[in-house]
Amino acid sequence: VTGHWSAPELTLPKLMHIAHTEPERWAETRRVLFVHDWVVWRLTGVMRSEVSQISAGQMADVEQRDWAKDIINELGLGMERFAPSVEPGVRVGEVTAAASRSIPVLKIGTPVVSGGGDTQFAALGMGGLQSGAVTIVAGSSTPIQVATSMPIRDPQRRPWVSTHMLPTLWAAEFNAGYPGTMAAWLAGVVGDRSIDDRRRSSPGANGVTALVSTPHWAEQYWAWKAPNAIIGVTPSTTPGDLADAMLESHAFGIRGNLEDLASTSQGLPARVLLGGGAAHALGTILPDALNRPIDLVAEPMPAALAGAFLVGRALGEDPPLPDPEFRTLQPTESGRYERSYSRYLSEYSALHAAITPSAPDPSPEVEK
Repeated sequence: VTGHWSAPELTLPKLMHIAHTEPERWAETRRVLFVHDWVVWRLTGVMRSEVSQISAGQMADVEQRDWAKDIINELGLGMERFAPSVEPGVRVGEVTAAASRSIPVLKIGTPVVSGGGDTQFAALGMGGLQSGAVTIVAGSSTPIQVATSMPIRDPQRRPWVSTHMLPTLWAAEFNAGYPGTMAAWLAGVVGDRSIDDRRRSSPGANGVTALVSTPHWAEQYWAWKAPNAIIGVTPSTTPGDLADAMLESHAFGIRGNLEDLASTSQGLPARVLLGGGAAHALGTILPDALNRPIDLVAEPMPAALAGAFLVGRALGEDPPLPDPEFRTLQPTESGRYERSYSRYLSEYSALHAAITPSAPDPSPEVEK
C-alpha cells in the first residue's frame, strides 16, 4: 500500500516508536507536520501535507495519492493528527503579516506553493519526467529514479514507490548509497580536494576495491548494511588508486541498481540522465562502466527549473516541462570494466553475507 518496505528511519516507524514509548506525549500531540509542511504553515497559517513527503514517510496510500488512512488508524496513530494532503505545485496560501514581520524581505500576500521530494525536484529539473528516462542524482547519496504512469509492482518489492511531481506520474526509486560522501571523506583525509582530477585511465584501481556503494536496493540490504570497506591496499597504493576505487565503486553501484531496475516490469529506460555534484567526475567512467551512452545534464541548478515550473502551474500558467541542455557521453571501449565490476560484486556479496544473520534452523516444535 505505502510503496515502501519497512525501515525504522522512515516517519511512520518513528511515530509508532514515540506513541509506544511516550504515550502521554503522543496523547497531547495535536498535529504532525513534515518540515516542508511546517515551513508552509509558518508562512501562511495553513496546514497541509504534500503527498510526495507523505510517501517518503511510508504513510501514503501511494496509488490513491493520499494518506494511508486505514493503516494509520489501525496502528493507533489517529488520522485527526494529520493535515489534509495536497499535490506539488498547489497554491496553498499567502504570506501572512506575522510571517512578513519575522522575515521582512517577504511581502504580505506573496503566494506560497507546495513543493515536493528532493529527488523528484531534481528529476523534474533534469528532464527526467519525459518518457523513457531514468534520472541519476550523483551527490552525497545517489538516488536513481524513473517516472512511471502507474506505480511499479515489483514482485521483489525493491524500489521505493512514491508520487511524482505531476498528478499523473509516480516515482520508482533505487539508491546506490553514499559513495559521494565517502569520496569527500577521502579528499579530506589526504588533504586534496582535486584528487579526482588525477585519475589514471586504466580500470581496476591497481587492485583496490572500494565497497562504499550499494549495488542492490532492497529491504535486506537496508536492514543489514555492509560496512564501508577498502580491500586490496598495499604499500604501493597511492591516493590516486583510492580515488580510482571510489569512483569505480560509485559507477558500479549505479550499474547494479540499473540492472535491478531492468529486471522489474518497467525494464531499462532508453535514456540515462546524470546530474548532481559528482556528475562530471563520474561521467569520465560511467559510460564505459555501463557499456552505454549517458546524457550529462549541464544545468547547474535543476531544482530552480523545477521550482519555476511548479510556481507557473500554481499561478494558472501552462509552462512546458523543463528540458535542460545536456551532453551525450559515449562509451569508448566495450567491456572495459567487466573484470573490475565482477570483482566488486563478488567482494560486496561476501562482505554483506558475513554481516547478515543466518536464519536459525526451525525447531521440531516450530515445524510441528
